[in-house]
Amino acid sequence: MRPALDEASRDLDEQVRITIVGHTDSSAGDAVNGPLSLDRAETVREYLVHHGVRLSLHPAGHVLGSAQVRLEHGGRVWVASGDYKLEADGTCAPFEPVRCDTFITESTFGLPIYRWPSQAALFSEIDAWWRRNAAAGRASVLYAYALGKAQRLLHGVDASIGPIVSHGAVEPL
Repeated sequence: MRPALDEASRDLDEQVRITIVGHTDSSAGDAVNGPLSLDRAETVREYLVHHGVRLSLHPAGHVLGSAQVRLEHGGRVWVASGDYKLEADGTCAPFEPVRCDTFITESTFGLPIYRWPSQAALFSEIDAWWRRNAAAGRASVLYAYALGKAQRLLHGVDASIGPIVSHGAVEPL
């Protein structure tokens, strides 16, 4: 593996994208394989760093644990990020702007036609709707992705309006 890594670190330029993933088999289970996968990926990262590639992770502000990956080599900096969110919501580390020469991202809602209300305005609307329903004796049901949106809802709504019930998998997050 070292000759391949040596060659990769010599030939890095602005066209190269690096994803480091450590794989394991499934025989030992997540408790063993998770740390082992991370250890393997970290070993490769350390090797590349030793050969002139600097890698760092920076908060993407999207969901708990989301990160931008910053790579630096030969005086050039690349940052890659999947989803990211510029408005902090209190559920994860806020987005950290990172200076770079090239920013690589996907953009689900990147067109200018997509304009979202502020979180304060959105939660004000949700709370008003919930209060009206509570006053009328109606239950309010909000559906959300289990990771990210659910935490944002739980953090942003006014819990004093009434009881909140969520799936057991969502609560610990």
